[in-house]
Amino acid sequence: MASLSCNVVLLPNSELADKAIATSRGLAKEPVLFTLEIGKFFPHVSIYMLQLRRADLLEAVERLKQLADRLQSFELAARKYNQEQGYFDIEYTKTEAIRLLQPKVIELLNPMRDGLMPDDAKRLHNISGLKLENIKLYGFSSVGELYRPHLTLTRFFGRMDISNLPLPNANEFSGEFPAIGIFEMGPNGTCKRKISEFELRYQ
Repeated sequence: MASLSCNVVLLPNSELADKAIATSRGLAKEPVLFTLEIGKFFPHVSIYMLQLRRADLLEAVERLKQLADRLQSFELAARKYNQEQGYFDIEYTKTEAIRLLQPKVIELLNPMRDGLMPDDAKRLHNISGLKLENIKLYGFSSVGELYRPHLTLTRFFGRMDISNLPLPNANEFSGEFPAIGIFEMGPNGTCKRKISEFELRYQ
């Protein structure tokens, strides 16, 4: 295959990653499509998803490394749990720092993009408005005002009543995201294989 679906992400510190994994496992008492696990489906906050040519992968990694060298770690405040299309997320406040990060990543990598990710290409006829405009320009709908920083804990087969599920307070997922990484994407937007990771400077 000439290209692969990639996700550029912020990675939580070990404490937050462990909490996300433990919570994800707890949710797996219900029917789910994946459970978070380091080495399999990594906890993350997505910045930019794109279809990337394999021939450009090393250059993409180098560009991200150069960007990471100029960045400080990110402190994100968890706002609430959110559920959409079965995805069950921790939603974070969209800080000025993370709002400014996304266009920097897009500027570096969008020129290398190899068309659309397969799932987006299949459903393009069902998309309209700003979401469609973003996909055409960037190959990713959640850009700019549509960008919603979140950490997905799992995906249910449908909408789930979470009132009786064993969940910590959402604000317990606030904390530091001290690394940026690029991953190969798996099903349901998961990060299934780490391509590269870069530590950021502590604030």
